[in-house]
Amino acid sequence: MANHDFLNSTLTGLAKLQIVLDKKGGPTEDGQLFEQILAIQDQILKNFGLPTTPDNEKFLFFESLPTDFEVENRIKLLHKTATEYLLSNAKSELQTLRDAQELNEDPFIVLPELKISTHIYTFFVYNEVLLQRKDTVENILHELKFVNQNNILGTIGKLKPNNIKSEVIQTLKDSGVKYLDQYIFFNSNL
Repeated sequence: MANHDFLNSTLTGLAKLQIVLDKKGGPTEDGQLFEQILAIQDQILKNFGLPTTPDNEKFLFFESLPTDFEVENRIKLLHKTATEYLLSNAKSELQTLRDAQELNEDPFIVLPELKISTHIYTFFVYNEVLLQRKDTVENILHELKFVNQNNILGTIGKLKPNNIKSEVIQTLKDSGVKYLDQYIFFNSNL
């Protein structure tokens, strides 16, 4: 019962934060609050075993403070969605990437399905390497899984075209980041 009460209060708290963010003018007006909201949404979905996709995030969006009845309905909907998702025929990660490549699927749907962070580098690997068929799907999946560590993605995220330190790049390469040169070249052209 305590877990259920915790989920009720978490959803209500999430709604309050979303209302505050909306009144401030949205994510561009308070990026830190927006990041906090995303982290809460991500944690709720992970607790249900659901990937953080736009379809699942919509269950956690509130325009006004929900009633207890509305919160209960969202919880039921999350349980139902999680049950359907977890009981569905799961594809292997490789098959998921192969299908994404063939169907040119949106990275905002595919990467969370694979439990890969949505990050500028993972988007680059997805869009410029996978969809452009510049390497094998196996190598691409390995790279996405490898860099899906906060310290690696955080370091890559700090690289700026006008402030690239060769020792940082060498450290990333030595750690095994595969497409770093292509990523830097691609971003220098933007």
